[in-house]
Amino acid sequence: MLGKNELLDAFRQLTGSCYEIWNWKYDSRFNVIESDCTNESLFNSLFFANGRREAIEEYMSESTLPIIVTSSAQLSWIVAFEPSSVGINAIHVKGPFFSGYNDTESYSDITNAIELTSETEEIMRSSLKKLPMLTSSSIMQFALMLHYCLTGKPITVDNVSSLSPVIQMEKSSVKVMIDQFEGESGYWNIEQELLDRVRNGDLDVVKVVNRATPLMSGIFDGDKKNISFYKQKIHVLLTLVSRAAAEGGMSRKLAFSLCADYRRLLNKCSSMSQVNALSNELLLDYVHRVRESKKVASCSSQIRACCEYINLHLDEKLALDFLAKEVGYSEYHLSRKFKQEMGCSIIDYIQNVRLEKAKYLLTTTNKNIEELSLDLGFGSRSYFTSIFRKNTGETPSEYRKKIQ
Repeated sequence: MLGKNELLDAFRQLTGSCYEIWNWKYDSRFNVIESDCTNESLFNSLFFANGRREAIEEYMSESTLPIIVTSSAQLSWIVAFEPSSVGINAIHVKGPFFSGYNDTESYSDITNAIELTSETEEIMRSSLKKLPMLTSSSIMQFALMLHYCLTGKPITVDNVSSLSPVIQMEKSSVKVMIDQFEGESGYWNIEQELLDRVRNGDLDVVKVVNRATPLMSGIFDGDKKNISFYKQKIHVLLTLVSRAAAEGGMSRKLAFSLCADYRRLLNKCSSMSQVNALSNELLLDYVHRVRESKKVASCSSQIRACCEYINLHLDEKLALDFLAKEVGYSEYHLSRKFKQEMGCSIIDYIQNVRLEKAKYLLTTTNKNIEELSLDLGFGSRSYFTSIFRKNTGETPSEYRKKIQ
């Protein structure tokens, strides 16, 4: 039977044949013993930033099971512990890697966590671009295998915990409510309810947010006007919501692509009102898309791919011949299969999706009608208004006024 070191070498070689992920070994005080990272000092500092070291230390005082440590930008590490008769002998880390979309727009969130010169920031950004993106199943498999290599004991995915520490605030300005995790009104329970509603495509998700808002304002007394603090919380929420949406049936590609888009918008927010409006918008957008995903869940993979492409490219000219090439069908076969599985023609589906998106944008944004018509591929305001009135009995302006 192979020894621990032989198992670790084999594990690193096998995972290295699939992904280029760095391997680290620390002693119990987090001093580096071994590392194959080309910029060891830089990424070692990044690993410990934003309270991650303190969070891991607190966790390992109670457990030796592996954990997945994730930042708000979906940068992640696998952390496993090598036990000894007197405690923890060593800490083994695999990463970082992206547990979702590798979005260059989120690099600022990552680089801001540590002090960098212009030269080291360029090195950091260049290195981040090369990091792999791992699926949740791959991450869990690697965590289970690393734990087995270190302990010789098999475990299940239920034994692997996730850790997403947030930026630590100065003690003088933080007052944590001791009951935030207790009772039905506790923040933890509200968060779980919110994510469940996203998974189920429940349009009442905003009601949960309205209940959470006063509680969030009270959890960290003294930070109500700190926009950076709230943007950080929404970044974390966005990560959780994108994963919940994927669990609810939305494709991972769509969920994380949407996540990247909202990160860019969030970084541009300059006021609390903009952050709050965007948080409501992203929740409703994800819920609407989960509902659409559930409608096509029983369809063939080709028809689901066709619907997904349509939903991602509503601003483009969606020609039948192009869609057919995307899914590998002839135009005739795609038309027939689509009508058979979806109960409507592709043209009707595209128009219905655009109209539903229009209703959503009319009620959640202040975009003018001209802008909406172009964003949704209608071409002109007059044509958009004509189609909208034909289907709803109202003009877009009348619909917006009535709903608001």
